[in-house]
Amino acid sequence: MNSRFWQRIESCVACWMRTRRAAQRAMAILLFILATAVPFCAADFGSAWDDAVQQEYGARSLRFFASFGSDRSANELLDLKYYGPLLEMLIAGANRCLPGQQVFLRHVIAASLALLAAPALYRLGRMLGNRWIGVAATLFLLLMPRFCGDAFVNTKDVPFAVGMAASISLLTAMFTRGRFSWREIVFSGLAIGLTLAIRPGGALLLGAFYFLLTFFVDWQNWRRSTEAQEPHSNRSSRSLAKQFALLAIAWCVMVLPWPWALESPLEHPLQAIRMASRFHLVIPVLFEGTFYPSNELPRYYLLRWLLMTVPLATMMLATIGILAGGWQLIQQPLSRRARVLMMILAWPIVPLILFAVMRPNAYDGMRHFLFVLPPLALWAAFGTWSLFKLLQSSSVCRTSLALGLMAIFAGQAATIVRWHPYQGTYFNVLAGRSGLERTYETDYWLLSYKEAMEWIRQQPAVAGEAHRPIRVLVAANDQSLACAANFAGPRIEVTRTLDAAQGGDLPAGFDYYVGTTRGGMAYNYPDAPVACLIERPGFTLAAIKRRASPSNTTIKKSQE
Repeated sequence: MNSRFWQRIESCVACWMRTRRAAQRAMAILLFILATAVPFCAADFGSAWDDAVQQEYGARSLRFFASFGSDRSANELLDLKYYGPLLEMLIAGANRCLPGQQVFLRHVIAASLALLAAPALYRLGRMLGNRWIGVAATLFLLLMPRFCGDAFVNTKDVPFAVGMAASISLLTAMFTRGRFSWREIVFSGLAIGLTLAIRPGGALLLGAFYFLLTFFVDWQNWRRSTEAQEPHSNRSSRSLAKQFALLAIAWCVMVLPWPWALESPLEHPLQAIRMASRFHLVIPVLFEGTFYPSNELPRYYLLRWLLMTVPLATMMLATIGILAGGWQLIQQPLSRRARVLMMILAWPIVPLILFAVMRPNAYDGMRHFLFVLPPLALWAAFGTWSLFKLLQSSSVCRTSLALGLMAIFAGQAATIVRWHPYQGTYFNVLAGRSGLERTYETDYWLLSYKEAMEWIRQQPAVAGEAHRPIRVLVAANDQSLACAANFAGPRIEVTRTLDAAQGGDLPAGFDYYVGTTRGGMAYNYPDAPVACLIERPGFTLAAIKRRASPSNTTIKKSQE
C-alpha cells in the first residue's frame, strides 16, 4: 500500500513537472518570495567601503545631465570617470525621492537587480533542454552565499554578472538558430550596452564570447554550404550587417549615460577598456597567509577562490554537469545544443584560463569575477538533470536524488541565514576551520562596522560622564569612516585613523577603537583591552577595543 501511495505521488509530481507552464509558475513564485524578502534583509547590511564615494559619483553624474553638460565635476572624482555611472545615477535619483534612506535604498536596489539573473538562467535552461534546469540554476545561484551577500552591497560586480548572464543568453539564443532578426539584434545590443555601462572593461570578455560564437556558427554554415554546394555570400553579408548594428547599439547605450565618455565617444571608452585590463592601482592582497602585490598574484588565485567559496555540493554537481555537457559536445558537435553547451562551457573556463595566463590586477577576493557564478549554477542544474536522466529507470534512485537536492537547497538556505549579513565572507571547509582572517581577505567591504557601532551604542554611559559624547577612533580612511559614521547616532563622535601597527593604549581622548582585520588594523593598540569581537565561523571580522583606564573598569562592571 505504501509503495503504491508513493508511486502515485511520484506520478502526480512527474505529470505536473511535464506541463509547460509549471516551471514558469515555479519561477514566478520563487522570484515573488525572494523579492518580498529583499526589503526585510536589506536593513541588516552595513555600508560598504566605497559606498560614500560611489554615491557622490552618482550625484555628480546626475548634475552633469541636469546642467546639460556644464557641470563636469563627475569627471574629477578620483578615477571614477573610467566607470559607467548608470546604476549609481539610478540610486542617486532614488535618494532624492526618499532622502534619509540612502543605505537602505542602495541595498534594496542592488539586491532587486540581482534577481534579474533569473530570466537569463531560465532561458538558458530551456535551451539546454528543460525549463526546470533554469529554475534549479536560479536556486543554485541565489543560494550561493557569496553571490547573495554581494548582491546587497556590490553595485558593480553583481549587476555586471547579471548583465553578462542576460547578454550571453540573448547571444546564445540568436547564434544557436543562426538567424538574426532585428528584434533580437536590438535586445542583444541593449543588454550588452547596459552591461558595459556598469563595467566598460567587460567589452574584452563579451567580445571574446561574441567572436567565439560568431566563428563557430560561420564555420558550421560554411561546412554545410560546402557539402550542399550552395552559395552563401548574400546571407553572410546580411548577417554581418546586422551584427555591426548590434555592436553600434551596444556602444551607444554604453556611452549615453556616461559623462566622461560623452566628451569623446570613441577615445575615452577605449581608454577605460585599456585601463580595466591594466588597472593602475596596485595594493597588497592577503592570500594563503602571504601578502602579494595585486598584479602579481599566483596563477591559481581565481581557481582557489572558487574552490573555497562555492558550496561543495554545488561545485560537485557543476563538475558532473560540465563532464556530461562535454560528452554531449563531443558526440554531437554540430547540433544546436552544442552551441549552447560550448557557450556555457566557455563562460567560466575562459576567465580562469585568461587569469592564469595574463595575471591581471585583482583584489578583494574574487569579487571582480562574480560573473563566473551564474554559469556554475547552470552547470550544477544541468548536472542534476543529467543524473535524473541517468537514473530514470529507477524510481527509488530518482526519489532519493530529489530528496538530496531538496536537502542541498535547505542546507544552503540555512548557511545564508547563519552567516547573515556577512554572506559575502563565506568560506567552505576547504579554506580551513579557524584563523582565516590571517590567511585570506574576509570583510573587505567593512560591513561589520555597523554591528560594531550598534554594540557601542548599547553600552551604558560612565558615571558622571553621561553629558559628553562617546569618542570612537575608526580604521582606516575617509571612505571607511562612513561605514561607521552612518550608524553612529547622536551620542557618538567618529574619527578615522590611517595609521597601522600602532602600539600602546588608545590615544588620549578616545573611548573606543574599531578596527577591521583587513590589513591588520584590528591588532593596533595591543595594550587596549578587547571589548568585543565581531566574528563568524572560522574568523574575526573586526575588533572593538577600549582605553585601559579606570573608567573602563566601571563600564565592565556595569556590563557584568
